[in-house]
Amino acid sequence: MKKILSLACFIGFACALFISVNAYARTEGFYIGGGYQQPLLWSWKKQGDFTQQQPGSAIRFWPTFGAYAVGGYEFGYPDWLGLALPVNWSYMKLNRSEWVQHINADAEAIFHLSDPENKFDPFLGALIGFNFLTEGKVQNESQSIGPDFGFTMGFRYSLMEYAVAGSPHIKNLSLVVELPVKIILWLNDHDLSNSGTTPFLQFPLHVGLTYTF
Repeated sequence: MKKILSLACFIGFACALFISVNAYARTEGFYIGGGYQQPLLWSWKKQGDFTQQQPGSAIRFWPTFGAYAVGGYEFGYPDWLGLALPVNWSYMKLNRSEWVQHINADAEAIFHLSDPENKFDPFLGALIGFNFLTEGKVQNESQSIGPDFGFTMGFRYSLMEYAVAGSPHIKNLSLVVELPVKIILWLNDHDLSNSGTTPFLQFPLHVGLTYTF
């Protein structure tokens, strides 16, 4: 009997603490998230004359793997606007000779294309950020820094949503798939190309989760 009463009390406490609501793809408030990043970079520029590999050949970043973390805020008014601050990390092979790390941070303005009540939430966005490329084992001064700008597109899909007693905000867990399209300008780096400033197109596919609290 005591076990049954204890179980009943536990269930009652859980029901009071967590109040189920309809699953929305986004709710007002701060959120955090992260997941897997598949990096892809491409440039039409050729390797510089000072490179130790093959001057004049294509610059290649072999795509391997990466990860990202993000924090942001979804507005209640206007409800189509959000802000995001993603930090991205990639581990790639440069010119088939050395492994380098690419670290990037962006500021994004997110424009939602559906009402908050929908579980499926497509969006577009504009972004600007900063990049850092590390030196590999080959000491060829490939380390570089530079800005980026571009746009992003993707969607969220609500997996779970609930309210906590005493909290004014709805908690939400969503799947996120996003494809940013960026132009990176590596500054003053003659070892990447003879241009000094070397432009790259980047397509880092993101697949992860966000949690609104």
